[in-house]
Amino acid sequence: MQMFAKTSLVVLVWVATVSQLVAQDVSFREDVAPILVKQCLTCHGEHKFKGEYQLHNFETLMQPGETGEAAIVPGKPDDSYLLQLLTDSDVGSRMPKDADALAVADIDVVRRWIAAGAKFDGTDKKEAIVSAVIWKHPEAPASYPRPFPVTALAFSPDGKELAVGGHHEITIWNAEDGVLVRRIAGIAERTYALAYNNGGSLLAAASGTPGQLGEVKLLNPVDGKLVRHLASMTDCALGVAFSSDGKRLAACGADHNVRVFDVATGEQELQLDQHSDWVMDVAFSHDGAKLATASRDSTA
Repeated sequence: MQMFAKTSLVVLVWVATVSQLVAQDVSFREDVAPILVKQCLTCHGEHKFKGEYQLHNFETLMQPGETGEAAIVPGKPDDSYLLQLLTDSDVGSRMPKDADALAVADIDVVRRWIAAGAKFDGTDKKEAIVSAVIWKHPEAPASYPRPFPVTALAFSPDGKELAVGGHHEITIWNAEDGVLVRRIAGIAERTYALAYNNGGSLLAAASGTPGQLGEVKLLNPVDGKLVRHLASMTDCALGVAFSSDGKRLAACGADHNVRVFDVATGEQELQLDQHSDWVMDVAFSHDGAKLATASRDSTA
């Protein structure tokens, strides 16, 4: 009896330890949300949602769609309709619709997260899921085996350096001799716009992965460190511009929106949704009183 009690205690401790590891191992923001944004958000977003199911934020993710079945049942992955759809053997029923099945590793991440209680590790369940994500971008290539399209560049205010967009990186070059000075990592797939503030102490970058993600970041061009992540969006960020006094930054993108940020605090002051297509570029008037926008909808 005593031996049985000791064995039971060991088993209980082991089960508790495994449960804790599972819960700690999977983060919604770092592991689950990136999968949902890349694979599901296009068809189940805030404005376009098939099957009456939305997952543009955590609150809607947990609610049922038109079938009424619980999308996610914390602690019970096999009872969660979302997971059933991701693993359905019938190609016609499986999600994502008309696309390749999710990788086994991605499905395992979702399953383990649900099994551990489907916990939310963000601050606001109504926050856009793309903004809640902690993105882990791939490393830039050690070297480029073939020419890569350059879609953004900017001279530093003193003209001594040139910032250039690369693949998951921004490179800084000496403008006099063309020597590579530094490489800034942790950037989305491609950078579409770069802008220095007047003092050259900040470099704003508009980057993204087409159809999946857009990011606006403030970087220190001297050491390459991230100063502030200003925004994430559902499609590429395409343009950035500092006001002449450097206090505000305007950003635009393929999500049809224009955003204005307080550079010192990173707070978003304004969001404009007056365009019906990509907003390609933005520019402040010299006194900062006006903001011009250029869009693929053929209007400015």
